[in-house]
Amino acid sequence: MFFIAVGVFLWCGAFFRWRWLVDPPIDKPLDLIWSQAHFKAMFGTKALVIATYFLGAVCIFQGLLTIHPTLLDGLLPVSNRNRIYPAP
Repeated sequence: MFFIAVGVFLWCGAFFRWRWLVDPPIDKPLDLIWSQAHFKAMFGTKALVIATYFLGAVCIFQGLLTIHPTLLDGLLPVSNRNRIYPAP
């Protein structure tokens, strides 16, 4: 549930354009230590918003896999499918 909450938090931050998340200041030298400010300095604000949405989606997907690990069963070929957990 933690990763799902972090993913929703990141999506909300990108949607509402929270300044500290998607538009951090880069005028001070120590601001480039923070990953969001460094990403903004390299690629710009629009790319940072897209990357924040993507990171939120990855967190939500990871949280869903943590809750129910059988979500990826359909992606593996039947011959290579070795269950290490009971069937649902």
